[in-house]
Amino acid sequence: DSAPIPLKNEYIEKLSKNLPTDIIVRYEQLKKWQVPEDTYTYIFSKNLFPLLERIINETGFNPRFIGTFLGHRLKFAENHYKPGADFKYSILLHLFKYLKENGLHENISVKMLPEIIMHPKMDFESILLSFKFKQYSNQEITDKIPILIKKFTEGKTVINESKLVNYVTGQLRNIALGNMDLKELSDNVKTIYTNN
Repeated sequence: DSAPIPLKNEYIEKLSKNLPTDIIVRYEQLKKWQVPEDTYTYIFSKNLFPLLERIINETGFNPRFIGTFLGHRLKFAENHYKPGADFKYSILLHLFKYLKENGLHENISVKMLPEIIMHPKMDFESILLSFKFKQYSNQEITDKIPILIKKFTEGKTVINESKLVNYVTGQLRNIALGNMDLKELSDNVKTIYTNN
């Protein structure tokens, strides 16, 4: 066994010039969408780029989220859950269309994915019912923040803001999932805490 020989940049560039044009175009598109690079191999090896593109074009969901969903979440789920006989990747396009049509945030897809893989014939509404999902408006969720801030700060003389934000966001995570962006939720917690 000999040590690996490092490849020169010129050699790598020469090899990349021999790649099919569509692969280079797709690679550049993933970079533009800011999809994490560690998802590319999986996306290309499973030929998921056309699906990724369709989901983005037909739903308008965040490209980075969809790329990460396919390249990380789907890969993880396939390795941890036994797919039902009828599972096909195309069902994920229908999932995101369903979320869009029903005004649901794309983050709920992560929670739904294991059930979709194991039970591809189960309708999306039944999957949501199985974990008691309920739709809430952003206002209904943010209205709960002051009560939770009060509960966290009660009896404390020193408040660690990041712990407070994590606590409140954690308490509201289950009802926010599918209804609201979690970063937006934590930003709201910070704002409400700062302004009180």
